[in-house]
Amino acid sequence: MTAPTASRAALFVDFDNVYLGLQSVDPAAAEAFATDPATWIAAIADGDGRGGSRRFLIRNCYLNPSTFSRYRAYWTRAGFRVVDCPSLTQQGKSSTDINLVLDAVDVLAGEVRMDEFFIASADADFTSLVQRIRAADRQTTVIVAGAVARAYTAMADRVVDAEELRGLTTAKPALDAAAALPASDHQREVSADAELDSVPLHDRVRRVTNIPRLTKAQFALVITLLAADLGRHPFEMSPTTKRVRDACNEAGEPIARSAISFVTHGVRYGGGAMTAEIGVRELAARWVSQAESLCRGARMEFDDDEIIELRAWLGGGLASGPAE
Repeated sequence: MTAPTASRAALFVDFDNVYLGLQSVDPAAAEAFATDPATWIAAIADGDGRGGSRRFLIRNCYLNPSTFSRYRAYWTRAGFRVVDCPSLTQQGKSSTDINLVLDAVDVLAGEVRMDEFFIASADADFTSLVQRIRAADRQTTVIVAGAVARAYTAMADRVVDAEELRGLTTAKPALDAAAALPASDHQREVSADAELDSVPLHDRVRRVTNIPRLTKAQFALVITLLAADLGRHPFEMSPTTKRVRDACNEAGEPIARSAISFVTHGVRYGGGAMTAEIGVRELAARWVSQAESLCRGARMEFDDDEIIELRAWLGGGLASGPAE
């Protein structure tokens, strides 16, 4: 039997509206919405218990960069096009409405037919947009959090309210990164997580960049053992990371080889040959330099104190920052 074809969908998110609406109901759900969009998007794409599935060919997020730029990286990582919509008036009114409407109308008139349109906003200004989309014989869903005009929701084929959205933000993805690891590495990853620090900055960086879930002490151990191995053996990625993993086990820290490989690749990309002459501080500086590049590439923003903390954590306290 042929599997049913997933419907083609477009999603337009008024970030400020949904985030602030959820925050007034459940601050934890608001943070989950803002920092882990992939989870609730996956739940909707899978049909969220209502049957059918969909492919989000268009994913747009509109936010005010002066207020919410810290969340941008989470959305770009989830495959969204993030559109900056700064305040245009003294009252703080942003350009979200006009940008979202123009983009939605362009998609509606585009060559690729969208079967479904999702508008994530409780702003009744979008009533005419939903009406136009529905008149074009497309399914419409509005995602709302907070107070909403009855005329707006009545125009949509379906409404996802704040309570349902809260549930979607905590839906468990079908497959996470740990489950994709080989069994032995998965066990080591779990062991490493058992003593994992829960510093918000660390959690944010891990989630956005895929930097390994290691503590400051574990980063220090990996870097120190890597330097020791380079002093005894010529560098070859696979044998080197295996020996470092084994040395971590012997030291009582079962760290996944995948995490060690990630750091080792970072050291290599940080510049210079992998030789016995490299000291621990130089290795740490190279790794920190590459890790910072990953953060910049994800458009993460840090204040001066966070940069100091970031370098101390990733470098295991062995280097204060990138190599000069």
